[in-house]
Amino acid sequence: MSSFYHPMKNTIRNSPSGRLKALPPPNSILWATDGSGDVETWDEVTAAVQDSDTPITAWLVEGAAYTVPPGSFDLRGLVFEAPRNINARATLTLTDGALIRNPGALNGAMYCYGQSSSPCIAFDSDFGFLRVSDIATIQNLGTAPMIELAAGKVIVLKLELLASLIGHVVNATGGILGVVVTELGLQIDDGFATGAGGAGLGFVHDGSLFFPTVAGFGSVVNIPMGQDGGYGPTSFRPQGLFQPVKTGCAYWDTTLLPAPGKMIWFNGTLWVDATGTPV
Repeated sequence: MSSFYHPMKNTIRNSPSGRLKALPPPNSILWATDGSGDVETWDEVTAAVQDSDTPITAWLVEGAAYTVPPGSFDLRGLVFEAPRNINARATLTLTDGALIRNPGALNGAMYCYGQSSSPCIAFDSDFGFLRVSDIATIQNLGTAPMIELAAGKVIVLKLELLASLIGHVVNATGGILGVVVTELGLQIDDGFATGAGGAGLGFVHDGSLFFPTVAGFGSVVNIPMGQDGGYGPTSFRPQGLFQPVKTGCAYWDTTLLPAPGKMIWFNGTLWVDATGTPV
């Protein structure tokens, strides 16, 4: 009996009977710790990662709890995907001594908990990218930052659709940390990142999230994608990336008096207040 994948119905059709049964999308596995999925253990997940020539997706069960044991694991762009039920979030706990390298994304209603005394997320190349979206949350419950960023490295964290970063997620001794917030980023904690003088932090955003307080970075750059520049001190006024700040971009400058600051606008050349006075 032959079979073929039906991409529109997400099913496999058994010929010649025509019967249909559910099948995960191509290059994906269902991780169910009760044995009802394609893989049951973390060792089986990592074996599937190594067997694939391209990044795979590991589907999580709604409300289920998963743990990553101590050890260093190259995930080769693995995407963790959970259902979108905010009332039954899956949990992925990185235990003390666990290090996941080169993850691709955390999507859906899930918490990724760091419970380690050492960094637990890393990227092997000089450029790392991690997407966090669709209600997913990264939360540090450990004693060390979850990610260490060194000189010469760039890491981009992209938050979409009510994604959050809670606790001390990144420590940058050098390099550049990029945080891209689009489509209703939910929460980034004050102190989510710390840095040294040689490290840079760039916020690229759509104006849907208030900016957290960070300390120690040599430079912090505010890069709005539209006309909502957010709020903060004078030193954090919006700057352009690849193009100038848009005319009409608004920014609440907390340095300006009287406290707690005032709204200003970019007129294409200068920042001005409501009276048109340069500030």
